[in-house]
Amino acid sequence: MKRFAAALLALFLLAPVAFAQPASPPSPDKARVFFYRLPPQGGTMIWTAVYLNGEHVGDSGAGSYFWRDVPPGSYEITLRSQGTLPGQFQTATVRAGDTVYVRITSLNYFGLAGGGVGFAGGGAFMSSGALYSAPTFADQIIDPVQARQEMANLQPAS
Repeated sequence: MKRFAAALLALFLLAPVAFAQPASPPSPDKARVFFYRLPPQGGTMIWTAVYLNGEHVGDSGAGSYFWRDVPPGSYEITLRSQGTLPGQFQTATVRAGDTVYVRITSLNYFGLAGGGVGFAGGGAFMSSGALYSAPTFADQIIDPVQARQEMANLQPAS
């Protein structure tokens, strides 16, 4: 019996935790958009503002998530970011009843003030000037199954 209890406890402790779903689904005329950020792996711990069509809807920190219920429509998802990259921000078109998952990623961005040899997200560019690092973020729409797995151990943003 002790072995069974120990095995059950181990299973409970090792099982992935499902992320805390909202208590109720969105109203039938809305879509739900989750925004999440994985724990840092070389990126910044700085929180960043999240915008839908230029309107501030929340803030994202490493290892956390939040959601917003929105009317059907097309939304440009942007983030407060000092560095800029091609394809950095996405647009999502949602219908009533949809659920969309947006992963926010912190990128390593280095540049040169007054010119340009720098590095951002795997690409290099040329210039001259003083080296600097800038908090840079990008967003990506993620498959729901993958997103729920990635969010399993994240905490709701406060």
